[in-house]
Amino acid sequence: MPLEPGFILRHLPAAVRLFATSTFPTVQERERAKIPAEHKWDLADLYPSDQTWRSEKEKLASELPRLRE
Repeated sequence: MPLEPGFILRHLPAAVRLFATSTFPTVQERERAKIPAEHKWDLADLYPSDQTWRSEKEKLASELPRLRE
């Protein structure tokens, strides 16, 4: 069944609204304190302390120049 002339133009605003509200996620919260704990990574499984994380970060940072080679 062919579409009547002007059908798309008449229904385009509704289609755009439907697409925009169903396809794009809502704005994400940026303040970590407001994010529920179940949605945060528990880095303690990887790094038991802040000092361990810092040591690994410094080690990786020192190896970056070699990675460029």
